[in-house]
Amino acid sequence: MNKLQLFAAEPNVITTQQFSVNPREVDFVTSFGHEITALTEVMGISRPIRKANGTTLTAKKATGELQSGIVAEGDVIPLSQFEVEPVEYAPIQLQKYRKAVTIESIEKYGLETAVGMTDDEFKVQLQDEVLATFYNFLLTGQLTSEESTFQMAVAMAIGRVKDAFKKMHRSATGVAVFANTLDIYEYLGGAQVTVQTAFGMDYVENFLGADILFFSSEIPQGRVIATPVNNVAVYYVDPGDSEFSQAGLSYTTDSQVPYIGFHTEGNYQRAQSESFALMGLTLFAEYLNAIAVITITDAPELKTITVTPAEGTAVGTTKASVSGNTTTNLKYRLADAAADVEYGQNVRNWTNFTANADISATAGQTITVVEYDDYYKAVGQGSAAVVVNDGQ
Repeated sequence: MNKLQLFAAEPNVITTQQFSVNPREVDFVTSFGHEITALTEVMGISRPIRKANGTTLTAKKATGELQSGIVAEGDVIPLSQFEVEPVEYAPIQLQKYRKAVTIESIEKYGLETAVGMTDDEFKVQLQDEVLATFYNFLLTGQLTSEESTFQMAVAMAIGRVKDAFKKMHRSATGVAVFANTLDIYEYLGGAQVTVQTAFGMDYVENFLGADILFFSSEIPQGRVIATPVNNVAVYYVDPGDSEFSQAGLSYTTDSQVPYIGFHTEGNYQRAQSESFALMGLTLFAEYLNAIAVITITDAPELKTITVTPAEGTAVGTTKASVSGNTTTNLKYRLADAAADVEYGQNVRNWTNFTANADISATAGQTITVVEYDDYYKAVGQGSAAVVVNDGQ
């Protein structure tokens, strides 16, 4: 007998060859899932809702009036008519992200720093994308007013959403308030509060009548937003769809909360480690007229940018010049009408604007140009109908 056989692995012992799971991928999707689950538990969101890629998310607006119940004997009892109008918001769709680390970076800084720490930052910025979209959506809430102080803004925001739900004959299980970090600490002064974090969102519980108060620099300064916690839901597209795998695009997902897909591989042509993320995740509120957006008096306002459109140099294009802006931090969006923009709104995902550069457009569209600060928060806005080069 060969003596080396004495040291061979025993039959049926599980070895590394039996494992096809990439622990780095599993750790990424599991930690991402735990973070969003912690947030949904804090907010009391019972279950995520799976949607097909490209499904248009539709909010609701409930309207109606209760008729008098004082009816004379024998008279017809008047009907109380209530309607729920759909308000289309935007399609939910898978978004694709990629990160690469060169072999030189790994050699210089080590695997943990070059790959591990950039994975963590990758995950944080993906969370930020979800939250920025959510905050921008909250700013479209239809219960608006202006109050003189932060405390009054919080109180009225809570009161207005509770009143709105009562009129819909629904019970608010609690109220979530969202405010700017600086506004909150200016109000608190030196007072101490116990701050907790979930999915990158800092929050305190039982604050000024709010069951939970979230605060972030992503919320525009001078604005207080509130909504019943049971008005918020999580929608997602499953990135682990079997057809993707059949097409050779296999992403690791968390089987319990498949909010994000993650895949890593080496690119030998470029000698770099690459990471791919696939995500279609949205926090969404069901009723727009159960979201209060309260403005504090003397809150910062958008400055006005003048947009002057002209024909582009190529057929089917337009261009524009701008004035009134103080920086070249400019982005734009084309649509059938001017985009609604709030001071402090995150416009990171808008398209970069270059003055007098050709932009593909069609007649009847409107271009909205936004100036933003170092954190992609809108500080100025202007819009105009495009002028398209039609070749004549």
